[in-house]
Amino acid sequence: MLYRLWHQLTLKLATFVKHDSLQKGDELIQLYNNFIQGFENKINPLALVEIVSNVVPKFSKPEDAISFLESVEVKVKANSDAVALCKVLRGNILLQKLNDQEATKVIQCLLYFIQIHIYLLTYTFM
Repeated sequence: MLYRLWHQLTLKLATFVKHDSLQKGDELIQLYNNFIQGFENKINPLALVEIVSNVVPKFSKPEDAISFLESVEVKVKANSDAVALCKVLRGNILLQKLNDQEATKVIQCLLYFIQIHIYLLTYTFM
């Protein structure tokens, strides 16, 4: 029963973080810090990272967004899909905002690895 309530809250949050009224300024960052962070360990790790993916673009400094993602990644380390999504989000920041060539190579390798993993999972079980 309790799991179902956390799941329902997660679904509502996933919709709520996309609401137009929260897209200005640091509203989403404040929502995460003052509300979501209090129970982030109770919700599905992949769903948490999907919610976080809406928060990340609201950071004005790419370095702050990367630090935020790294802190979330530590919290979801038990779920490999959530960790992979954190890495992809971090890689996207590095590619777009920091223009870091060395990081770009690492992220491209990681993305290829993820694509191969998805391919193998898809065609192994068919």
